Amino acid sequence: MKFLIDENISPKVAEELRKLEYDAIHVREVSLKGHIDEEIMTFAKNKGRVLLTLDIDFADIRNYPIGTHSGIIRLKIKSTRSKRILDCLKALLPEIMNYPLGTGGLVVTNCMTYRVKLPKGI
Repeated sequence: MKFLIDENISPKVAEELRKLEYDAIHVREVSLKGHIDEEIMTFAKNKGRVLLTLDIDFADIRNYPIGTHSGIIRLKIKSTRSKRILDCLKALLPEIMNYPLGTGGLVVTNCMTYRVKLPKGI
């Protein structure tokens, strides 16, 4: 699973995920800082990357219907500190690696529990 880290998460998170051998890039690394959501989502889809974000808009299936993107993980947490986000991801990612998120799935987590929505038939 390859990840695109949204701009509301520190670039340090992408660096630390790479140290853990995840394929992760930050929007700043691909000159997408400040771009609109649709451009970020198009880039992620074209590159086959699951978007990691704190942004509630990406979890709205009216805007990004299940099956129309390359996957979204929405972290529903109050702290935006890199350590808190990394701790959350270290616990979450091994749990969800077998889900086919790249088919347009959505994961929403508060770092204690998570829910997964996948396209019908998957």
